[in-house]
Amino acid sequence: MNALNLYPQQNNCRNALDLSGIWQFQPDPTDTGINSGWASALPQPRHIALPGSWNEQHADLRDYTDAAW
Repeated sequence: MNALNLYPQQNNCRNALDLSGIWQFQPDPTDTGINSGWASALPQPRHIALPGSWNEQHADLRDYTDAAW
């Protein structure tokens, strides 16, 4: 396998889309987001920069690995 295959590629079968920017983010440790309608609005959003890891951007989420929006 060629290592170049791991990079984002735009072609007939793939659509490369840059999602870089500042995004609203909401941890969901109790998995209530779907039933609470978080797809429409997050109750207490935080900002995170993408690309990036929420674990490195918010000290209280350093070891958080549960669901998030």
